[in-house]
Amino acid sequence: MALIKCKECGNEVSTKAAACPKCGALGSKRTSPVTMVIAILFAIALLPLIFGSGTSEYRAPAVSPAPVTQSAAPATHLEIYSKFVPSLTINGKRVSRGITHDQFLAGFKFKRVGQQTWPDPQRPGGLVLIAWYSEAGQPFLLEWRRERDAGPYVLASISVPPT
Repeated sequence: MALIKCKECGNEVSTKAAACPKCGALGSKRTSPVTMVIAILFAIALLPLIFGSGTSEYRAPAVSPAPVTQSAAPATHLEIYSKFVPSLTINGKRVSRGITHDQFLAGFKFKRVGQQTWPDPQRPGGLVLIAWYSEAGQPFLLEWRRERDAGPYVLASISVPPT
């Protein structure tokens, strides 16, 4: 049995005593090592649930594109654009995820080959706009998303054919 000082009055108290005999202050309970190990393992198990499993980027289902005009219809389907890239530089202009559709239209004059719009399956009220382009011999596909009808489209992903 060891003696420790009371946190309230400074009197020596046994580690096994429930309270200080002089002032009546309750002794601090120590957590057992087994309880600490279980708590740490539980916290580690909850981390993926709290912070997600890694990626929150949604990949749109591969569908046949709806061309802007009948003559501009591409010969292939969206499945050919299977390589996702963080950004794309064409003719010295860089396209990156996160820009709005208005910023894209104001800064880039790329030739749009086709587009398709549908409701976002993961966000009620949201919309997805897929547009494919061809510039300087480089075909690419841009996926735009907006959370509600009045909101701006934001570039969510850039896809190119695999090389």
